[in-house]
Amino acid sequence: MNLHRNLLFVCATSLESTALGLDGSLKTGFYPDLFGDGKSLLITGVGLTATAYQLGKILSTSTFDGAINFGVAGAFDFSIPLGTMVEVITDEFADLGAESNEDFISLFEMNLQHENDVPFSNGKLVPMGKWKNIGNLPKVNGASVNTVHGNAQSIENLKKRSNAQIETMEGAAFFYACAMAGVDSLQVRSISNYVEPRNRENWRLEEAILSLSVYLKQYFS
Repeated sequence: MNLHRNLLFVCATSLESTALGLDGSLKTGFYPDLFGDGKSLLITGVGLTATAYQLGKILSTSTFDGAINFGVAGAFDFSIPLGTMVEVITDEFADLGAESNEDFISLFEMNLQHENDVPFSNGKLVPMGKWKNIGNLPKVNGASVNTVHGNAQSIENLKKRSNAQIETMEGAAFFYACAMAGVDSLQVRSISNYVEPRNRENWRLEEAILSLSVYLKQYFS
């Protein structure tokens, strides 16, 4: 498997793009063959909607051997040290559904979507094709949200209905778009913080970006 040609790297922000050795000045957009070696970069902007739109547009007009979504993430699992690189093996739209008093009802539970309708598998989204286990990273389940959790009760509510170990704002949209386009996919994240009542002083963004940089350089340079 050639890891070095015709790849699409996908991240949400210019800060995360610095893990590829860039200076952080690039804005949201598509940068084809950015490094002159067949690797392209898509900076989607933050969130599920931006990611789905940007990826859908690019994957409908360009062909890639594989797509790699990289970035930082928060961890529900406090046993994962900050700065750790992980591979996301399942993801979900964690807050897409309805409330019924204190309960959350998913689209699957409301029979608005079957849990095995393409591209879902048992209600989850998973990576496509051969892009798995590159670097033998710890495997985690992800939850993608529109609102990052910072309230103790909402965190507990999510934990009761999900087996997610990490939280992002883009991962499920990435898996969804790649699966629908038939593109092999890999999602890797570096843990910058724990999901807890919001406290930016406890975040380790620089350490997380460095871990991303080391990983990407080792396996994709």
